[in-house]
Amino acid sequence: MTKSLTDILRELPAPEPPPGAAHDILCAIRDEQRRKIKMRVVMTSAAAIVSAIALIPVYQAARDHFAATGFFQLVSMAFSDLDAISGMLGQFLMMVLESLPAAPAAALLAVVLAFILSLKQLARYVAQLYRPTRLVCH
Repeated sequence: MTKSLTDILRELPAPEPPPGAAHDILCAIRDEQRRKIKMRVVMTSAAAIVSAIALIPVYQAARDHFAATGFFQLVSMAFSDLDAISGMLGQFLMMVLESLPAAPAAALLAVVLAFILSLKQLARYVAQLYRPTRLVCH
């Protein structure tokens, strides 16, 4: 009786992975994930540092523009002499808005937002990096 090649192949035992291969694969996956998270921590740290450094000149420029337009004097008038502006509050608010330097204020808000978001991401990645796992790899 001759057996066909498919019958012979069916009778062969199925290949099995070596013992401990699943554990080794899971450890390799975890190590790769940790490596990626570490790279993200480095990148978001760099972004936070750059945005913090950029905050200094942007703040100085915005402060100079606010002072040059008289914005601070108008705002301080609202707190020091409320009776003088209460009769013409709408006109006073328009004057305050007109004296607001929009471009420096927008630049300052953008840099502050970039700094805050990078800190938020950094906190998230650091939490992921130090999250305890039940997988013990040697």
